[in-house]
Amino acid sequence: MKERKPDLRNIGFIVLVVAAVVAAIMLIVNFVNKRNNAIQTESGIAIIESRESIEPDTVKADIQAQIHERLMAQLEQKLKQVENDEINVWTLFDGVMVMGDSRASGFSIYGFLTDNQVIAHNGDSLSSILPELDRIRVFNPTILILSYGINDIWNGTYAEPEDFTTKYRDVISSLEEALPDTSIYISSIMKCTEAGIARNQNAARVPEFNEALKAMCEENGFVYIDNDKIADEYEHLYYADGVHQSKDFYEVWAKNIISTIYRHQASEQEAKKYEEISGNEQQ
Repeated sequence: MKERKPDLRNIGFIVLVVAAVVAAIMLIVNFVNKRNNAIQTESGIAIIESRESIEPDTVKADIQAQIHERLMAQLEQKLKQVENDEINVWTLFDGVMVMGDSRASGFSIYGFLTDNQVIAHNGDSLSSILPELDRIRVFNPTILILSYGINDIWNGTYAEPEDFTTKYRDVISSLEEALPDTSIYISSIMKCTEAGIARNQNAARVPEFNEALKAMCEENGFVYIDNDKIADEYEHLYYADGVHQSKDFYEVWAKNIISTIYRHQASEQEAKKYEEISGNEQQ
């Protein structure tokens, strides 16, 4: 029996069909790719055009808002931990020195801060600060809290609040020059209760001295720690003399100090980050 030879015509036909199918597929794929590319290009152009239509100031404001929102969320979380005693507030006073009068002396008298962290004595006033400069340098604080004024008011040292704040400003300027790596914070003058005012009518002038002190700080870029709210809310923690506070008050005061420090640091960090971003945009 003879072996049957392949039909070359059939094979050629099959090859042609396969080639045609492949060519058709390639055409379809090429068409789809071009269509997708066109869609992507149109979409990209639309995005670019939409961004180009936004004013640069609007973009910067949006960036700044995002930075502010993120930093404030982090800040509030930490402050909440401090307020709820999840973080011991006294552990946050590392490198912090407190200077002031008899009120400030409670930070060390009650054992919250070490003796070398606190420079405060009964009767101390603005004139007591600069003579302690050598002792401040020895501790070399990263943060210095100044809490003065009640004795200056009590003794009538300054006839007008502006005289007091002018002296305070000069003292702070001298400290800044001597301690360039130290951040200085100004604690407001805690009020006296009615019992304290009954002992000395000058004590009633605390609010007007604080108003002038706050204005001086804002004018000169000093950080002001406002204690008015806690003095009112925790007036029951004042002693009978109407001037000094009991041991329990100091944790409240410490939390207010840390809150102010952290808010100021967050504000500085926000400004720095925004400045970095603005600088990158200009390059």
